Amino acid sequence: MSVFQGVNEGYVLELYERYQKQPDSVDPRTRAFFASWSPEVVENGYSATAHGVSLDTVEPDDARNP
Repeated sequence: MSVFQGVNEGYVLELYERYQKQPDSVDPRTRAFFASWSPEVVENGYSATAHGVSLDTVEPDDARNP
């Protein structure tokens, strides 16, 4: 599971994208953090977590299967 959850995760991933495109667009402490960090990635290239929940732990909606 990601260290960041919910809104924080989205914010951090947005900052990381900015950092990748233009490192000087984020503050020095953030650059230092991202220099040794990368988001969890699954085979399709997207983050392995969604809103702080690991995608491999999401259960199907029982309401759809009466």
